[in-house]
Amino acid sequence: MKLETRIAAFSYVRPVLICVVYRGGLWLDGVLSKIVGENLLDELVSLIKSSSHYDQVNYVMLDYRGMGFHPPHLKMLYDALKRPIIVVGDEAFPGSKFFGEFNVYVAFIGVGLDAVRKLLKLTFRGFSFPEPLRVSRMLALSLLDAMTS
Repeated sequence: MKLETRIAAFSYVRPVLICVVYRGGLWLDGVLSKIVGENLLDELVSLIKSSSHYDQVNYVMLDYRGMGFHPPHLKMLYDALKRPIIVVGDEAFPGSKFFGEFNVYVAFIGVGLDAVRKLLKLTFRGFSFPEPLRVSRMLALSLLDAMTS
């Protein structure tokens, strides 16, 4: 896995959907946002596919907090985006495996266990969550706070 592999990382804090595009866990290349209506899956697919970053994205990471994706949703996203999908959570969720060295639960499709482990290693930067997801969550919360102030 290349150090600069492109990752689209999504966080959702109702009604705000944020996607950050990272090169590895080091460089923030872009931020996409959308106020989401009824269908989170469709809105997520639309947001990334309509961006100039889509062709460069190698992996899609989702923050399980707030999204609540389950295995059927992962298959639908994988089919729609044609990119490996990795969902990360800080507690167990349906279809997840515990990665003890990172203290997170992960579900994935379209990619093998070794590649997921390498991707996590690449994106952990001394925090308790992968850096692209940590930043997307922080931005989603900040945007929501600005909207309600």
